[in-house]
Amino acid sequence: TMAVTVINGRRSIPRQRVHHARRLAALLLLALVCWLSSADSAYRRWFSLLTSNSLRGGFLLAGQTVASDSRGRVHAAPVTSLRALATKVVAEKVNSSAYSKSFMTLEVNNAIRLNVTWGCNEERGDLDCEFKVTAPGYLALYSDHAAGGDGWSITSKKFELQSPHRKQFTVAHTIDNPCGDSSGAEAAPQGQISEVFNELLEPTGTTIGDVIEVIEKKIPVKDIKYWPQVQEYWRRYL
Repeated sequence: TMAVTVINGRRSIPRQRVHHARRLAALLLLALVCWLSSADSAYRRWFSLLTSNSLRGGFLLAGQTVASDSRGRVHAAPVTSLRALATKVVAEKVNSSAYSKSFMTLEVNNAIRLNVTWGCNEERGDLDCEFKVTAPGYLALYSDHAAGGDGWSITSKKFELQSPHRKQFTVAHTIDNPCGDSSGAEAAPQGQISEVFNELLEPTGTTIGDVIEVIEKKIPVKDIKYWPQVQEYWRRYL
């Protein structure tokens, strides 16, 4: 048995009991730290699983698969339409001259309207062309520029996107300067166009991939000399 000492009318707690209490508190604290560490590790693994493989939004939809690109990166397969796509042209002005602006407004499933604008502008030997798909707050813009003179020339092309959640940003921009420095910066393909426009098209039950196919059929792309460059960017970042 342990003796209890009385000092000035107060009972002092035996040292062994104090030692055991402190040791028990230390063990409980250590157990708590280990549990928190384990929980944090499990959360990190769970969160990493959701955001890995470049899957925007974290989850795969039913019937959606994962495919790798030519560089071995893994991306979610494009989301398929939930219902048939019906589009009609509600307004248009298509000019025969390439050096003027043309436009076409498409209504998708009687719900969303997309404005498609294209054309070139020539001024003092400089040529600026663009192909633009817009809706209020949404934008996909291809633009290129060409200029030259005696013994020199320079060309550039750019692809930009915008959504209500993000200001206009550049996805790809290249400059070709045979007489000087050339440069190029292109983001890795991660479904940037779908990420911007599928939110807009959600009420229609379709995707931007379906709409692009309609645009290619309704717009006189054969008359647009720079269409192959537009198509390249659309396909790469869809």
